[in-house]
Amino acid sequence: MVGLSFASQATILPAFAAHLGAPNVVIGAIPAVMTLGWFLPSLFAAGHTEALSRKLPFVLRYTVWERVPFLVLALAAFVVAERAPALVLGVLLTLLLVITGVGGVLMPAWMDVVGRAIPVTLRGRFFAASNLAAAAAGFAGSFLSAHVLATMPAPASFGVCFLCASACMALSYAALALVREPAATASSPPVALGTYLGRIPPLLRRDANLRRFLVARAFAVVSVMGGGFYTVYALSTWEAPPAQAGVFTTLLLAGQIAGNVTLGWLADRMGHRLVIVAGVAAMIGANALALGASSLGAFGVVFVLAGVQGA
Repeated sequence: MVGLSFASQATILPAFAAHLGAPNVVIGAIPAVMTLGWFLPSLFAAGHTEALSRKLPFVLRYTVWERVPFLVLALAAFVVAERAPALVLGVLLTLLLVITGVGGVLMPAWMDVVGRAIPVTLRGRFFAASNLAAAAAGFAGSFLSAHVLATMPAPASFGVCFLCASACMALSYAALALVREPAATASSPPVALGTYLGRIPPLLRRDANLRRFLVARAFAVVSVMGGGFYTVYALSTWEAPPAQAGVFTTLLLAGQIAGNVTLGWLADRMGHRLVIVAGVAAMIGANALALGASSLGAFGVVFVLAGVQGA
């Protein structure tokens, strides 16, 4: 989370794209590309993941490609951004697709490891505690990113932020390598991709709850798409300096901390559906406030609510 505070998809990345002269369609493509990367590959990777007796080595082998792109992005900001901003915009979108695509492929394996390690009745508090610790560390990192953006000229300031993200990602890989995977009771036999995908329509037909959940999830994802424009809109409307993107990151992580403290407790005691509803309500509130905010200070609340949704 510290690394992502230096390259937040809601604040730093849109501000970087705006500095490069990105049109609205490219800024809007940032959350779209990342959403596509996170959710679509899991569908094709889950069958392979189920057949693995141990999941963690699979994660460690490929998660490096979630981390290396931040270093490439830093080099692009330092070396190429001023001379070829359009090229760097293309690099940015491509690398975001790589980062989230690899993350999407690895997500079923990682969730399997977590599922075997954490009892069902503790998962809400587990995710709340881990996210709280990560958000608190990212909160501290956001002050550094705000300082860098305030004291260094762009695009070098963004390059430093991405370099800091790279260093944090390297440290997170070292920590991940120390994780001990619980023994699996059994692994599923390999299933051909076509056969695996063929099971989905019958599953959706017989499981009404799953259908309703997926529809709700789809609408929730669409509601988040506006988040990519929050930072650019605020910087443009109130002519705020680039350092304000770092302040917005601080507010975003403050919302995540508040959300993790309350929603994790609620999840274990009152059910996870309530938490999902609360997150959707926070995002609706963020979008409504973004439309009506009359000052930069009031607009900051938008990021707090977006952080609650992200918790």
